Amino acid sequence: MRIPPLSVLATWPRPNYNHPETRGPAGKVLAVALTTLVTLILAIRIYTRRAISKSFGLDDILIVAAYIPALTFAICGIFAEVSFGWDRHIWDVRYELLSPGLKMSVASFCLFDLASNLTKLSTLAMLYRLIRPTKSRMKIVVIAACILVTCSSLVFVFVVIFQCSPVWDYWTLSTGPQNCIDEAAHLLSAGIINTVTDFIVVLLPIKTVAGLQLPRKQYIILIVLFCAGFVACVAGVVRTYYTWMLTIDYDRTWEGWTVWISSLIELDVGILCASVPSIKQFFTLYLPSVIGTTRRSTKPDKQSHDRNSTRLTVTVNTTVETTYENRSSIELMEGPQMTLAELLQLDELEKPATPPEAAIHTRSRPGSHFEAPGNQVPYQHLFESPILKPVEPGTRSYATSISASSTAL
Repeated sequence: MRIPPLSVLATWPRPNYNHPETRGPAGKVLAVALTTLVTLILAIRIYTRRAISKSFGLDDILIVAAYIPALTFAICGIFAEVSFGWDRHIWDVRYELLSPGLKMSVASFCLFDLASNLTKLSTLAMLYRLIRPTKSRMKIVVIAACILVTCSSLVFVFVVIFQCSPVWDYWTLSTGPQNCIDEAAHLLSAGIINTVTDFIVVLLPIKTVAGLQLPRKQYIILIVLFCAGFVACVAGVVRTYYTWMLTIDYDRTWEGWTVWISSLIELDVGILCASVPSIKQFFTLYLPSVIGTTRRSTKPDKQSHDRNSTRLTVTVNTTVETTYENRSSIELMEGPQMTLAELLQLDELEKPATPPEAAIHTRSRPGSHFEAPGNQVPYQHLFESPILKPVEPGTRSYATSISASSTAL
């Protein structure tokens, strides 16, 4: 790094090492909050894919690989603020801290690039997983996007490391010329390519998701996710602008703080957007109200009766068997699920008003008895219900068992 010319140094104020102007604790607080949230969501994703849906795949491996450099990037930023003065003006940073700070800058650029592009590859891998059973041409587009992201990432990391010859000239302070490429042009072009690929990754799944038939609450969640994805893209635009400002302004530590914050938001929001769709089954199982699903209960209603009354309870237990052939691409990724029509059909089974949908409670006085209508066999009408008739082969089938218990209270 070249030391600013004397004409620029003359405009700088006197250094204030003891009580300098700083950016405050906002950066560190934001880094800790986002990192904690990302860690929690990623842990839920891994648990969901391994323990619930048992569909841990390449997209999960890539997002875990992206989390490692993203976490390291956040730690490096906090450490640089505390130890190297990245939260203050450069004239308030001690001279001996400038060279280590430049080394940290190179490491941060590489970590950001790895985390950002691995997150994109994870999102593309998940999209390919959705459309793989189909014959859509979108698969070719997804593969091409993966190649573009991978190549741009490798080129960027290579150029960042070897932008000076020898490499250590980048963090060596000198007043003379150095054999380095134009850093401003390199970072600007890399930022533009990164932002363009951000928008590509966010826009590609829209056509696939638009064809899904989902409840309103789940559609709202998807819209929020896409909005968050665009927030990450906007953060990428902001990061590109301030990265360019970083190369033309000698106050690198002050301008670099904004670059770090925007990069942090872009990385963590990207990982969140890539992970939230994969934890749907976790919320379906433990927090069904969050995504608009309901859990069915087969327990009969309990009511208080007189000691001399007789209670007759008919409980309908329904189990679902799903054939492999009729499972959609999303079900292959997340495990067997139920369509809206089937949920409505099961809701009919659970209505308390008419049998055989719910438990039937009859009360009789001592000495009375229950009689089936006409000469029919008791409960015959339950088996003749159109809801319980077998469905066509190759579709979802319902195995229904009916148990009747009479208890004298």
